[in-house]
Amino acid sequence: MDTVLQFISGIPIFYIYLVLAFTIFMENIMPLVPGDTFLVFSAYFAGRGVLNPLFTYILTVVSSLSGFLLIYLIGFHWGRDYFERNNYSFFSQKRIQKADHYFNKYGDWVLIINRFLPGIRFLVAIIAGFTRIQLLKSFFYTAISVIVWNGIIFQLGRLLGENWHKVVALISQYNRVVTLIIVSLLAIFIIYRIRRKTVKLGEIK
Repeated sequence: MDTVLQFISGIPIFYIYLVLAFTIFMENIMPLVPGDTFLVFSAYFAGRGVLNPLFTYILTVVSSLSGFLLIYLIGFHWGRDYFERNNYSFFSQKRIQKADHYFNKYGDWVLIINRFLPGIRFLVAIIAGFTRIQLLKSFFYTAISVIVWNGIIFQLGRLLGENWHKVVALISQYNRVVTLIIVSLLAIFIIYRIRRKTVKLGEIK
């Protein structure tokens, strides 16, 4: 790791911050980008004196929020108009209204915990825009989520230092467990809706 540290130390600090900011930003747009891994790396380098700890942390928060805002605005300005204009059968006006109802009812909590939900941060942002949740409210709740999540990961990365890979492994394991829970809940919900619709059709007959 010392070799990597020496290599990084030789790169102009501006480019290190630029790559870090771009990666964290893109993680909100492309879920496969390993933004959390770069967050851990940045914490390690901050702990070794390569990066300024406070500035680095603030940069990761701003980058995360910027990515969220971009996707939110896309959903707000173009996503809804596109589906309303085309009126697809799989996402009809009735289903759009249901999406509005559910996200307006539970959206605040979803936004608060969205950074802790791997793989669906992009979806949370675009649905918040699509359902026209107020921008300031969406930004506020997401900021809470980003500040807490980035703070936890950043602090773990700094504390563990040379054992930064343990943080990466912990995040990977956490992501697998949470993803399994989300998929399981989604499967239960789909089965419930199918059975409910089948029962209603049987009653009509």
